[in-house]
Amino acid sequence: MANHKNIEIAHHLDNKNAATLRIVGLVVVPVFVMLSLRDMLTLHGTSLIFALTGNTLIIAAGLVMRGWVRKHDVRHSHHWSFMLFGLILFKGICMIVMTNDEFASWNIMLLHVLTSMVMVSLVHYLSFFTLLVLGWGFALYLVGDSPLTHPLFLTSLGGGFAIFVIQKDAFLKSVSILINHQKQQHDLRQFKDQAHCFIHHVKTDLSFTYVNSYWKRRLGYTDEEIATLSLKDILPDHQRHLAAVLLDQMSSGTHAPMLKIQFKCKNGTLIHVEGTAQFFDNEGIRESRGIFLDVTESRRAQIQLMVSEHRFRLLADNVQEAFWLFDRSSCQFVYVNQAFKTLTGYSPQALIKDPRLVFKIMEAPHLNELKEHYETLDNTNVLKLEHTIRHRDGSIRWVSLTAKVLCNAEGQPHQIVGISHDITELKMMQEQLERLSRIDGLTGLMNRRGMDEFLEREWRRQHRADEWISLLMCDVDLFKSYNDRYGHQAGDACLRVLACTLSSSLQRPSDIAARYGGEEFCVILPKTNSKGARHIAEIIRKNVAALNVEHEVSTYGKVTLSIGVSSCRVRTCADYNVLLQAADQALYAAKSAGRNQVCEKPLRIENVTWVS
Repeated sequence: MANHKNIEIAHHLDNKNAATLRIVGLVVVPVFVMLSLRDMLTLHGTSLIFALTGNTLIIAAGLVMRGWVRKHDVRHSHHWSFMLFGLILFKGICMIVMTNDEFASWNIMLLHVLTSMVMVSLVHYLSFFTLLVLGWGFALYLVGDSPLTHPLFLTSLGGGFAIFVIQKDAFLKSVSILINHQKQQHDLRQFKDQAHCFIHHVKTDLSFTYVNSYWKRRLGYTDEEIATLSLKDILPDHQRHLAAVLLDQMSSGTHAPMLKIQFKCKNGTLIHVEGTAQFFDNEGIRESRGIFLDVTESRRAQIQLMVSEHRFRLLADNVQEAFWLFDRSSCQFVYVNQAFKTLTGYSPQALIKDPRLVFKIMEAPHLNELKEHYETLDNTNVLKLEHTIRHRDGSIRWVSLTAKVLCNAEGQPHQIVGISHDITELKMMQEQLERLSRIDGLTGLMNRRGMDEFLEREWRRQHRADEWISLLMCDVDLFKSYNDRYGHQAGDACLRVLACTLSSSLQRPSDIAARYGGEEFCVILPKTNSKGARHIAEIIRKNVAALNVEHEVSTYGKVTLSIGVSSCRVRTCADYNVLLQAADQALYAAKSAGRNQVCEKPLRIENVTWVS
């Protein structure tokens, strides 16, 4: 009877052991699924891969243990409990080691390992008694009279809590980074909405996932209409094939070139734009970000110039304007009309008398070009040449020359007939248009395009001379708040005053200031080392502060500048983008230090192979 009773007790305990192990296996799954979700939010790189792999092994072990206990004798299942406990403890210890930077020596790491083991045990018992208080009475039944008899119960939950407790700093830091990232995304969206250019995001099916406010306002579409639009719908018929080209580039990952296209408004109006498309992955979805500037007015000016030039050339073919006839056999001008005097200041008779007057009138580079064309000119081609001449009064004028060979009765080249007309005004307009394309319309400073071209030229020049170059990145402190407080017209006036102050603060003609974008300015200082750049930056900062432009929102009570400084000897840097990035980082440091500061970002000297 006693033996029979002992057998019943043993079976009873085995049943409770089996139930306990099944519960442990069941608890492991949801707990470590939640831990996997937490790890995906807080970890990255190797740590994330290791954490997810460990969680997967633990979940699999829990499921296998639960199935084993159902099908086999529980007395032979203890190795599963030890393996599960070992996996949980090993994963927790390894994650502690991988996600903490304080392990400078083995003794410190050993201390953390021992601490984690103690923490696992403490949290295990704390978890057990907490669940007991909450009313999980069945837990007491499953583990027997003493919870200490089965310490594996809820170890997965306790281990998860222990890992969280020990990693709380890293977790909170990751949450902070996530919040800051969301804020940056919000600020970026605000910037896009305030930008005076067309910005849109397009998926591979050419539908729009985002358009900025300027895009909506200029093209005239509502949000509901945009949801049904595709990129093809805003392109004119003759340019719709470009949408397929863009789609191919998105699929192949090739870089999209600069595009000169047209956008079709809702009312049918066409807008000339120039810009490019950048490809990126948005949560695993391939998208294209298009940024385009409205160049309609510039395009109209170019068309007017082309029409004007064509008109000039047409008149040169049909109207006697500086018309002349040159005899090839005698090398003499046999006829020159009176318009020649208006063009050059010399009488037609002077050219007929002395054809060498051409060498006096024409500028040397173009004269050499004319000689080359003269040797190859025949009755099969027409000479078209734009060149400069020196007027008798000393002024320089641009002339468009059209010449053709006339043959005699035998078909041999005999004379050259030519028409020259003054296109100085046209060239001045072209030069002005070219200059305006590099000038910021609000401040009169060089714009971003002009700055990039200037910086690239200076970079090459200073590389040849093995010289220093410095760059100042300036940002108006709290300028958005200034606009909100005083209005955008006051903000524009403030930017003009600051631009004037920047220019007047520079001490050499070779130093230039440019508007980088928005309220950011950039100053390029060729042949200037770090010390000189900091000196100029302090002068600029003090001069701006001395303007005493009222700014109630600022802690200084006036408009101030934060300035980031970067300097390098050109041959130690791969390209000028390194300098721009360093200046931008220094600017961020200046703003973080309280604004109205000058901070410098030292560059690490590298041995680079520079390709000219």
